[in-house]
Amino acid sequence: MPRSDPPRDRESQFRQYSQDNSMPKRNRRNFFNSLSEFLGGNRSSTTEMLYRKLEPIWDTNIAPVLIESFGKGTTLYLILYLGNSHKLILEVWDPKHVESKPSQVFKLSGITDNDINNFPKDRSKARIMTLENWHD
Repeated sequence: MPRSDPPRDRESQFRQYSQDNSMPKRNRRNFFNSLSEFLGGNRSSTTEMLYRKLEPIWDTNIAPVLIESFGKGTTLYLILYLGNSHKLILEVWDPKHVESKPSQVFKLSGITDNDINNFPKDRSKARIMTLENWHD
């Protein structure tokens, strides 16, 4: 069960960027495998969609925010749930510093109706994913 609402000091918007800035191959594979496990162990269209949305912006828009907030070498927790207007909320926090470090919240837009059914609308029902080796 996700923790209660954490303090938030920043909210980042996901945008679809070009493929120029991609994750290192090792991290790309680890992250994709984590998403697959999180979504039931198979590489579904939902996992593929998440990967296509996250991969081009991970190194430039997400990892720098996480490194600044939590540092490298940190195992983080991640939840995915639906926000308003077909936006997928990706919330990341450090489980060892729940009270002292606010979570980072990102919004991923452009989610199709087919993919929306795979995510909870209620934040408290979101499954927690462990995010390891998420940086280069």
